[in-house]
Amino acid sequence: MTTFPWQVEALRFSFINLVPGSDSDSFRWSSLIPAEPDSVTTKKAHGILAEQGSWLKGTLAVNRQPGRVDVIYTINQPESFLVLENPLPNAGSFEEVVAACAGFAKPLGSLSASRIAFGAVLLLPVEKTADGYEYLRKFLPFIKLEEDMSDFFLQINRRRNSDLGVQINELTKWGCVDVRGVNIVDPDMRTPGVFAVRLELDINTPESPTPLELDVSKLILELMGRGSSIAQNGAV
Repeated sequence: MTTFPWQVEALRFSFINLVPGSDSDSFRWSSLIPAEPDSVTTKKAHGILAEQGSWLKGTLAVNRQPGRVDVIYTINQPESFLVLENPLPNAGSFEEVVAACAGFAKPLGSLSASRIAFGAVLLLPVEKTADGYEYLRKFLPFIKLEEDMSDFFLQINRRRNSDLGVQINELTKWGCVDVRGVNIVDPDMRTPGVFAVRLELDINTPESPTPLELDVSKLILELMGRGSSIAQNGAV
């Protein structure tokens, strides 16, 4: 089977409508990483806590607010966007980042919520836009893309049944991008474009009036597995 070299721009785990008084009240950056974060921002009056630190090739953040926790992995901004030779955001290969995130499944399993989501923004580098459209034809075989088409964007939501007995939404957004660096010293300096297929994933459970009664750790692994399958097989 062909493995496509998707690279990560951003990756996210979201836990929405948390159970008050549960383990989520004590969930921290150190719950995932056995170290202290590089920075901590708190707004006690609003119950907001934002922690972040270096992880892999980017930054890992844990943002907590009343009823919600988001774990977000992103690129290091200065390192990626100030490099004119290759301005395409890259926080590591999707395959490697997902494998590393599998270690988060157990601590994330302590969070009890009525809705859980795994999201990612992925880029597949290509030499030119036409190559990107060839990939889109493979990933979206049910769409007929003509040779003279451009500015293509497609959003799809497919409803699936989870192995754990709940419904899952597989929301995907597909397109091609042309990324160019900016020379701060000389804004008129033109840089060659870098092209890529762009895939945005949001694999989530629907709204529920009550907390999900299942093994959250297993659900996290399943959501990531479904995202990986889409990245390699398309929205089929």
